Parts: sequence; C-alpha cells; structure tokens
Amino acid sequence: MNIHGFPGVRAVGLTVIGALAIGMATAVTAATSTIAATTVASWEFNQVGGVIPDLQAGDDSLTLSGRWSSVTGNGTDTSAIRFEATPSSATTTAANGQRFNPGTGPFELTVVFRVTKDVTSGSPNVAQHGKFNDPGQIKMQLARGGRAGCRIKGDRAAYLFYHPTASVNDNKWHTLTCARNDTDLTVTLDGVSFSPAGAENPGAIAVANEPLRFAQRLGGSTSDQFFGDIGFASFSE
Repeated sequence: MNIHGFPGVRAVGLTVIGALAIGMATAVTAATSTIAATTVASWEFNQVGGVIPDLQAGDDSLTLSGRWSSVTGNGTDTSAIRFEATPSSATTTAANGQRFNPGTGPFELTVVFRVTKDVTSGSPNVAQHGKFNDPGQIKMQLARGGRAGCRIKGDRAAYLFYHPTASVNDNKWHTLTCARNDTDLTVTLDGVSFSPAGAENPGAIAVANEPLRFAQRLGGSTSDQFFGDIGFASFSE
C-alpha cells in the first residue's frame, strides 16, 4: 500500500505498560496474524489557518501551536509542516482521545516524517498518546544517533524497542509505523518490519483524557522536542 507517495507500509498492531527496554542486541522476528484494518483517522499536514482536517471526516482535526511553518512535502504530498522549537505541537481536538485507545485489539500508528536536526541526545517524540506513567501509552520516539522506535504500554507491561538497522539522521523522508498484531509488537521503518523477541502481551491499552499529539514533548525535558517535518499520519485499528 502506498501512502500518498511515500514508501508502502503494511498495517500491523501494537500495545503498552511497565518498563522493559529492548535494545539493538535483541533478536527480531517477523510478525504475522491479525492486522489493523480500519483507519480511524488520518491527516495530510497541509494546514489551513492552523488546522489540519481529519481525512476520514471524523472530529479529530489537528490544531497547530508553537513555532511551525509550511514546507514542501514529498511525492504526491505537496505540503508538510516543519516544527521548529519548543513548544511546537499538533494536537487532536478530541476531548479525551479515546478513539485512539485500541484496548486489547490490533492497531497501527503511522507517521511520515523527516528529521531536520540530527538527534544527538534526548528522545524526541514524533507522536505521543499518553504520558510515561499513565495506565497506557503509544509513543514514537527517536534515540541518540537517529534510531526510530516505539514505546507501547498496556495494563500488564511496557516495552520500549527500536528498529535495529537504520538511522533517520539523514534529512530524508521516512515512514514509521508502531503496531500491535495480536500480541506481537512491531516497528516498521520504510517497509521493513521487526518484532522484538522476548516481548510478551502488554495487555489492554487505554489512555484516559489525553489527546493524540504529534511533534510535541509532553512532560519531561526539552530534549524530547522533535525538530523536523511531518507530511502524513494515520491511526488504524
């Protein structure tokens, strides 16, 4: 499947809780089984008046705040949003974001992005639903050196894991998906999917009273701020 001119990404599903980090040395296996099939919301980051409409005709438009600007996108996407400095953010207007709580089911969160400032420290948040200590969390983040990964937390455990093979510190467009497929957790970068060995079912994911945010640190230090461009994002269950 091609997403608006970006590399194809296969829909898969993911989940969150506890505090287990899975690093580069961890073995990876391909995920199979149930795939998230229904797109709940999607956004092309070409704004009008600081608002990015939900392409699924839902009520989950994004509002822009902080320092941002419109830039040229990639492929068939003619526009993207550049996030420049704290507290740059794009946030859904949904009152509590419960539409993005997959419970025990499969899901995928996909973002098409480009890093414009090399990640040399911290853990910039590309997308975030829920805080670290909340009952549930779905988060895309970058590690020092430009590795791209996911933190998935449910009511049983939490897992932090990174794509093992590539850095996004290259000022190029990338497509990243964090997903749960049945009980398998998956990170997909530019069409290449990996599931960390040793990760068990994190349980039900429910993030109460928190919107889904893009390019924004939510708590923590300013080193969590994402500097770069976002052209497209979607959430599927």
